[in-house]
Amino acid sequence: MRGRSEQVIAAILAAPTLKDAAASLGCTPRTVQRWMKHEGFRKQYERAKAELLEGSINALRGAGWQGVSTLREVARDTKTPAAARVSAARAILELLLRGIETQELAERIERLETAVKEEG
Repeated sequence: MRGRSEQVIAAILAAPTLKDAAASLGCTPRTVQRWMKHEGFRKQYERAKAELLEGSINALRGAGWQGVSTLREVARDTKTPAAARVSAARAILELLLRGIETQELAERIERLETAVKEEG
C-alpha cells in the first residue's frame, strides 16, 4: 500500500485537478477522493505537499538573487531606455518595501505569540 499511496500522492501533486490525477492513475476521481479521506494518507500527502512547497520556495530564493541582480543592472545601465530604468528601479523599491512589511509583520506576530504564551 505504501508504494501505491506514494504514486497517488505524486499524481495529485503533479495534476491540476483530482480528476486529472485520477485519469493519470487509471482510476475514477471518486477513488482518489476516497484515498484523501484516510487520515494516514492525508498526513502523508500534507507532508509531501509541504516538502514540494519548501523546495519550490528555496528554488525561488536562489533565483531571486539573479532577479535582483538583473533589475539592478537595468536600473544602473545608462544605455538602457529611461522607461526601463525607471521600471526596474520601481520594481526594486516595491519589492524592498513589501519585504520590509512582511518581515515586520512576522516579527510582530512572533512577539504577540510569545506574549500570549507567557500569559497562559
